[in-house]
Amino acid sequence: MLRCVLKWAVLPVTSLLAAGQSGVFYSPRHIPSFPLEPAATIDVGQIAQAIDADLASIKPYFGVVRTAQATYFGVDIAPIAKKNDLRLYLGVNSGQDSPDSYEDQVAAAIAAVLAYPDTVQAILVGSDNVRPYGEATAADITARVLDLKKRVEVATGSIVPIGTSQRADAWLSLDTDLSALASVVDIIGVETYPYLDPDFSTLDPLALLESTWASLASRYPEDKLLITATGHPTGSENPPVRVELNPENAQLYFVAFAQSTFAGFWAAFFDLRLDDPITRIGMPQVKSFGLVTDAGDSKDMLPSLEFESGAMAQFTPGTLIVN
Repeated sequence: MLRCVLKWAVLPVTSLLAAGQSGVFYSPRHIPSFPLEPAATIDVGQIAQAIDADLASIKPYFGVVRTAQATYFGVDIAPIAKKNDLRLYLGVNSGQDSPDSYEDQVAAAIAAVLAYPDTVQAILVGSDNVRPYGEATAADITARVLDLKKRVEVATGSIVPIGTSQRADAWLSLDTDLSALASVVDIIGVETYPYLDPDFSTLDPLALLESTWASLASRYPEDKLLITATGHPTGSENPPVRVELNPENAQLYFVAFAQSTFAGFWAAFFDLRLDDPITRIGMPQVKSFGLVTDAGDSKDMLPSLEFESGAMAQFTPGTLIVN
């Protein structure tokens, strides 16, 4: 068996991710009891229990989790993350697809910083929602970032890193409002999916990621940059790319990313449900980014937790055993 140690770049922002630990995006939308339609029945108790079980299953593999929201139907993420000894890059969704209002999420984020300051590592306002990929303007997000910075500091007396998570293509555009946004955030969160590029090759899966990073670093302060989402689907009914989307190629990219010096988050721990109406421009295969299925079953993406002796032992976050 091959021992893989996950490494992270040591930067002022990314140092919040401890050396040897990795991060993953988490959403409870895969949970059977999670309402995907406005008229669906909401069982807050079931959602809370399911989120707790989800985070417990993530803990053996990852020490830090990124979310798109701070609360889901009133179920706050931070106390459940604290219970499971996970640190958070806590999301505040500014889009219209959220079941909770923006103000509810701000309140949950501030409450989390007050009650769990060691759990909340940073707050990210918005995720893949800047135009043309979403409905928000860069100026909208800038205003909310500045407002949230003030409100968090006034309410808690703490200064928490606050940023946003947007596509690399957006950050590399000529939009001056995005440059203004980059100047006010503490974290320039980058979402990038190299498999979408015609030049992507599984023979050198990180080549395009390295090229994208170099372009970003030439434009923005590198100590602000953080990969907030990257991944490779394990399948798709209508793949828009020439590379085959299967678990084998996804694992090649996952292992390469995990072994690299890049700091950041894998796109999803769980697949989305097949009935989930969520879509992303140019990415119909968004439902299969998970390292496990929506039911939590193995996709042979994650390494075994079995140590080289063959015995199951206390897992050391960030040190993976790959069969």
